[in-house]
Amino acid sequence: LGAVVFITTARLRAMTKDAVRADAQRSVDNLALVTTFERPAPDLNKITEAWRVWTEGGEDVLPGRSMADLKIGGIDKVLETLAADNEALMPVFDIWMTWEKGKMTPEVALGGLTENGFADIVEALDTNQ
Repeated sequence: LGAVVFITTARLRAMTKDAVRADAQRSVDNLALVTTFERPAPDLNKITEAWRVWTEGGEDVLPGRSMADLKIGGIDKVLETLAADNEALMPVFDIWMTWEKGKMTPEVALGGLTENGFADIVEALDTNQ
């Protein structure tokens, strides 16, 4: 017949604690994998293409999609770097950050970027020229 196994309450608690520790360690290990993600370098071609699509316009061009495409290209990091080196670019960076924080609509942000010379910045970034 089968063997009878006696486990003391203390041993059961110890086994449970070991299992919880192992689960916690796996969670920490997984978290470490997540936190080591590095953003790719800005893609200047994506940025210039997103701006070109916006400025050419059309019925199917949406302001929110245009802002998202600029962000996907990494314009936030480009503007942050440029503004740190050149105070004259700070208004463009401020507009971007205001939009990113949800305190400005995409339409207003694109208008502000345009008024503050964003097209010139994008033109300078264009690697196809």
